[in-house]
Amino acid sequence: MGGKGVDPEKIVNAQFFGGERNLKRSEVALQRAGILPPGFYTSIPKDPYPGSDDGRGNLKGSFLVQLLSYFRAMGEVGYRANMTQKRRDQLANRGVVKGQNGREYKTIRGVVFFVAYGPLRSGRTSHLFPGIWAKTGIHGSILKPVLMFVRRPNYKPKYSLDRIVRKAATQDRFERSVRREVRKSLGI
Repeated sequence: MGGKGVDPEKIVNAQFFGGERNLKRSEVALQRAGILPPGFYTSIPKDPYPGSDDGRGNLKGSFLVQLLSYFRAMGEVGYRANMTQKRRDQLANRGVVKGQNGREYKTIRGVVFFVAYGPLRSGRTSHLFPGIWAKTGIHGSILKPVLMFVRRPNYKPKYSLDRIVRKAATQDRFERSVRREVRKSLGI
């Protein structure tokens, strides 16, 4: 096995035994960049940010790379994937729109990502749940959660080895019984 991914045995063990999970590489990068507070993990919101999830409850790799790059959390030496301010401005696509009253309003036609620490810190975003948010629209008035910061998750076992073994033994006995009855009825 030569990849950088998670060992499949760890995934299977978590399904059978539950317990706490370790930080993901992206979470370590966000902590190193000072974005993810210590003791917190990331979670996708119930209604994922458009284009961010793969349909199975996971962030798309390309979207995660974009977020890490946006917040300059790509920490590998010699790696130049962190976004420049020029690229962040292009992504925001800021402009001005005229309202019905003839006034001009600043608008974000693209997207601006920002970090909110909610009640963990005071400030303009203290009313929001801790996490990474996106803002768009006039004066950035449309807010959507992108990645939430949560306390350490503790998983419950999903499967019971004992129950699987009992079921397999029952299935085996059933199959032997059926074969025996078929042989009896055929006179073999």
